[in-house]
Amino acid sequence: MAVALAARAVGATSHADDAAVLIGIGRYGRLPESVSLRYPATDVIAMRALLVERFGFRPDRVVALTDEEATRAAIERAIASIPATGRALIYFSGHGATVPMSDGTDVGFLVPHDADVDIGAQEPDPRAYVMTCLRMDELREWANALPTRNVLFLADACYSGLAGGGAVAKAPRADYSRQIITAGTAGERALELRGNGVFTASVLHALASGGADAAPRDGVTSATELAAYVRRDVPTRSADGQHPQFVSFYEAGGDFQFQHLPGATPNDRPEPPSASAPPVIRYVAPSQFAEWDRRHLDVTSRMERFEVVASVEHAPGPARITVSGLPPAAVWLDFGRTYFRLVVDLAQDDYQRFDIRVYDRAGAMSERSLVVQFKSSAVEAPAGMVYIPPGRFTMGSSEGDGDRDERPAHAVTLDAFYMDAREVTVGEYRRFIRESDHPSPNWKDVAKYSPGDDYPMVLVTWEDASAFATWAKKRLPTEAEWERAARGGESAGPYPWGAELASAPANSYRTAGPDAWRQGAPVASFAANAYGLHDIAGNVWEWCADWYEERYYEESDDMNPRGPASGARRVVRGGSWDDDPKYMRVAARDRISPGLAHRDLGFRCVRDAPDDPRSKDPLELNVLENVAQ
Repeated sequence: MAVALAARAVGATSHADDAAVLIGIGRYGRLPESVSLRYPATDVIAMRALLVERFGFRPDRVVALTDEEATRAAIERAIASIPATGRALIYFSGHGATVPMSDGTDVGFLVPHDADVDIGAQEPDPRAYVMTCLRMDELREWANALPTRNVLFLADACYSGLAGGGAVAKAPRADYSRQIITAGTAGERALELRGNGVFTASVLHALASGGADAAPRDGVTSATELAAYVRRDVPTRSADGQHPQFVSFYEAGGDFQFQHLPGATPNDRPEPPSASAPPVIRYVAPSQFAEWDRRHLDVTSRMERFEVVASVEHAPGPARITVSGLPPAAVWLDFGRTYFRLVVDLAQDDYQRFDIRVYDRAGAMSERSLVVQFKSSAVEAPAGMVYIPPGRFTMGSSEGDGDRDERPAHAVTLDAFYMDAREVTVGEYRRFIRESDHPSPNWKDVAKYSPGDDYPMVLVTWEDASAFATWAKKRLPTEAEWERAARGGESAGPYPWGAELASAPANSYRTAGPDAWRQGAPVASFAANAYGLHDIAGNVWEWCADWYEERYYEESDDMNPRGPASGARRVVRGGSWDDDPKYMRVAARDRISPGLAHRDLGFRCVRDAPDDPRSKDPLELNVLENVAQ
C-alpha cells in the first residue's frame, strides 16, 4: 500500500532542485504481527532508485523513513521541511483505512508506525484514528500549502478517501494543479505480489521502461499518460482486482511531468554479446536465496586494470551492488530491482542492458554500459515437498452449496509456498521425538492401534503438530493455503480430483481403499492431485494454523489471510477414513480444540517459497560486456 505526493514547477527541465520524502511501514509498533506488510520498504527503495537514477533527484534531497522511523511526528516534520523550490514527492507505503465518523461522513487515514488502532475492525473507533493517524484531508491541505505549482498524488493503498469529495471550489493559486492516481476504487484492496505493491510495480515499470510515454515518445511522461498506462496494466497484474482512478483537483497549472535525465532514457534490448565473451562479473546466489532474510554476497570482477569486489545487501526489493577495490573511485551498479525480480522479468538466457557510473574523489563521472544475462538451473522443491505457485483463486462455496461456514465464496491471493506431498508419517514423528525429547503420544488407550512407520501420524494435538513443524523448519498451512493446494490449480469440481465421487482416489467412510482399510492407510496409497499432493482428501484430517470462526469468510483478508486473531478451536481440513465423503470436498471446514488428539487426525507442513522457483540456487548474473561510454 503506498501513497505519493509530487510537486513540480511548470516549465522545469531538470529535477535537480526536487525533493522527496519516502515512507515505508511494513511492521507496526502497536499492531499485531498478523497485519504486517511485506513490501513497503521495497517500494520505498525502488522509488528512491527511480527518482535518483532516472530523473536526477539529488540523493541529499531524498528522505526515507521506514518502519520505526516513520512515526506520525516524524512524517509531519519531514513534509514540513520540504524546500520551496523544485518538485516535491511524498510517498507512503503502508496501511490506509476509511473510517466512518459520528456525523455519518467517511474519513480516510494513513496509518503511521506508532498508530494505536484496530486494523480491519468491523466497527473501527474513530477516536483512535483521529488521535494517532494522519487524516487524508490533512494531506490535501499540506499539498495546497506547498509553494509549488504542480502536485501529483500516487496512492497505492486500501481506499483511503484521498480522492473523495471531488475538486475544491477554488485553487490556492491560479497557476496551481493538483492531480491524483489511486490504486483502486472504494471497496478494492491494494494488493502486494512478487516484491512490490501491485500498483507501485506498475508505476515503476511505466516510468523506468518508458512504457507510459505515449507519442511522440519524447522521454517525458505526463500524469495523464501515467494514469492511462496503469489503468490498463494494474487490472491485468491484479487479476481484475484493482482499477486505478485518475482525478484532478485543480488543472490551471498544467499536467505534471516526469522527465528522464539526458542519457537515462530506457534502453532498447541489446544485441547478445558473442558466445565467447568472458563474464566480467559472475554472481551466484546462495542456497538459501529463496528465504526473505538479508544476505551479504561477494562477487569478484576485473574492470580495466583493477580488481573489483562487489557486495550486495539482498532483500526482497530493489537491490544495489556497491563495488569497492577500484581506488580512488567509488563505483556502483544500480539495477533497480532485486535479482529475484529480474529473474521473473527475464527468461532463461535472456539479456538486458544496464548502466554503471564511476565517480572519482573529485566528483568526475564516467559511464559504462553493461549487458547482463540471467541463467538458472532447473529447480527442485525441497525433498518430499511440492511447489504451489502464487496466484489468485476462489475460496469457499457459492450460495446453495456446502455448509454455512463455507460462504461466501471469495477471491484470495496467495504468495508461493511448498507443501509436503504427503502427511507426516509415524516414522518421521518418531525421529522428532528422539531428537527433541518431545512427549510421545498416548497410544496405549487406543485399542488395536499399532501403526507402521509409513502410516500418517495421528493422535497429535495442534501443539504437537506445530512443535514438529518448527523442529522441521516448516510451519502448519493456513486454511487458505490448504484449500488452494487441495484444489490443484482450481479443480473442476468440489473434490481435489474433480466432480465425481464414484472413482474417488481417497480413503473415507464407505470408500475404503483397495486393501479394504478400515482405519488410516499408508501415506501415498492413493493417486495425487494435479499439484502432486497425496491424500489431501480422506485418510486423516489435517490440522491448519488458523483459529476457526464460522463467519470468518465474511470479513477475511483477500491477500494471504491467516484467520481470526483468536478463538477456541483450530481449523481441520480434508476429512478422514471415519467420515462421510462430503468432508473430502475442497471447501469443507471443521474445527477441533487445539488440545485434543484423535485417531483420524494428522497433519502436513508447508514452507515459504519464492514466487518464481527459478530464483533458487544456482542463479547466475553474468555481466558480459563492459563498454565505456
